[in-house]
Amino acid sequence: MSESNCPICYASLETRDVAPCWDCGALPIELSHLAEGQHKYAEFLIFDAAIILCDFCQVDFGSYASEYFGQSHRVRLGKGMTFVRDVLDPHLTKDKYCPNCERRLAFLRFLADVREQRPQAEGQ
Repeated sequence: MSESNCPICYASLETRDVAPCWDCGALPIELSHLAEGQHKYAEFLIFDAAIILCDFCQVDFGSYASEYFGQSHRVRLGKGMTFVRDVLDPHLTKDKYCPNCERRLAFLRFLADVREQRPQAEGQ
């Protein structure tokens, strides 16, 4: 966790407790959901990049505009999701968080990696 700036907006990062989900894991409500065992977590490949999502964010992932990820508007986000593995022992960990983007560093790295793939994705 040596990064001190967000890879998307370059704001200063802060360290927080997080749930396993890279999308919503830094939200206080998700920390409560983790403590109550309300969600299952799994790793997926999306755009040839790995991401860990809770069951809610997995279902909701298709609501993102594909352009947010630097992809063509013709790309259907929910269709290209490949299951990799279940997260068997979900627990609280630490990650950096961008207060400007309102995302944990794991998601921001995923986003930056996917956006870097854009020239390859434009030919689809």
